[in-house]
Amino acid sequence: MAQVFISMRYSRPDAEMLANLLTEVTVEYGHVALVAYRKIRENGLLSGETWMPYVKDLMADTDLMVVYDSGLRGGLIEVGMAYALGLPVWLLHEQGMAVSNSMLGCAARVMPYAAPDDLVRQLQQSYQAWT
Repeated sequence: MAQVFISMRYSRPDAEMLANLLTEVTVEYGHVALVAYRKIRENGLLSGETWMPYVKDLMADTDLMVVYDSGLRGGLIEVGMAYALGLPVWLLHEQGMAVSNSMLGCAARVMPYAAPDDLVRQLQQSYQAWT
């Protein structure tokens, strides 16, 4: 059972729906989903000074990083940490969204999608190939 670190922008109006969707697919394939913003909130970490060391520790025990939304501000730091640790990084983003070259350079797999069902299908295929 692998641990999957899921990083996404929590301020999106559809963040909870997307976090639930990513968690469901991850668990469906027998893995533990660690949604970063939820873990940070659960532990009452209110500043970068407290949550970044926590995120670093979480990543040390993580097997895969899934990043939803290439427009993350802090997410690129987390992606860089994952990359430095040698973790595979999967980037999920809506088709047509601008993606930074740094993010693309760290991603082992990029999954642009048109609709949530397309996102689910690509993620399922990726998990099947990975496990």
